Amino acid sequence: MVRTRAQRRKEKEEAKKKAQEEAAAAQSSSSAVTLDSKLDSLLEKKLEEKIDEIVEKILEKKKSGKNKRRQKVSVAVPSNDSDSSDDSDSSSESESSDSSSVVSSSSWKKVKVDWALLPVFDPKEGFEDWERQWGDFMKEELRRSRFGSSGQWKRVVRMGMYKAAKNDSRFKSHLKRFFRAGLKHKEVLRRVKEEYLSNLLVRQLAVEEKVKEFPYDTNRRSAAGEVLKPKIKFGFKTLRRRLSNLEVEAMGVQRPIEDTAKPTMIFHALDSDQKNILITAIRAQKGEMLLDLNSLL
Repeated sequence: MVRTRAQRRKEKEEAKKKAQEEAAAAQSSSSAVTLDSKLDSLLEKKLEEKIDEIVEKILEKKKSGKNKRRQKVSVAVPSNDSDSSDDSDSSSESESSDSSSVVSSSSWKKVKVDWALLPVFDPKEGFEDWERQWGDFMKEELRRSRFGSSGQWKRVVRMGMYKAAKNDSRFKSHLKRFFRAGLKHKEVLRRVKEEYLSNLLVRQLAVEEKVKEFPYDTNRRSAAGEVLKPKIKFGFKTLRRRLSNLEVEAMGVQRPIEDTAKPTMIFHALDSDQKNILITAIRAQKGEMLLDLNSLL
């Protein structure tokens, strides 16, 4: 039986259509597999994130429980009213706020401290005078028995020492350095006293040398270490200014220049002509030494 051209074309179209349907079915199956794999991956990722979140919460709860137990232990420490507890207590300290009342960590009782009685350190008065006044303040306002815990007491003592050093940055820096090293306040006082007095002695000796070598600059020296003394004429105004500056420096190291020594210092700094002028002026004042040399200009 001979097929016509139309039949062959129809069969060809049916075969093509069938092939297209099979290809579409295969593609749909492949897409479904891909979608399923993506869903599985997403679910697995979400599950891992949820597990990590649960683990973090458990760790946070454990950490919080440890902190609470530590706080309970610190509050339960019995108070010791003896001053000797300062030697046995090695708890950490932190600077207290600048207030007139202090809360005890064990008894939660406010302790009133009269900071108006606090002796403020003055370098002109010297360390030893301040140390004595500080000891009296400690006995009156910062007795160990007034505080509920040794740690609280030490924090307030340290705060008081910082407040006492507010007018002297050098003194305050010494206190901070020793406190940061973990020393107790008694040891800090001893170390600061040693440093302060040794440094004070060096400054006093420097002032005494300046008085001896007046009016020359003691920082200018020869190769042999001697103070250079150029042969120049110092004006009365210059001498008076240098003497005033030296007086201020001497007061700062507790070595004030005596009034009787000032005329001698000025007189030895003059040349022959200036000495004659000064002697004539003294005679005109009936033997009284002139302290205001500016009047001789």
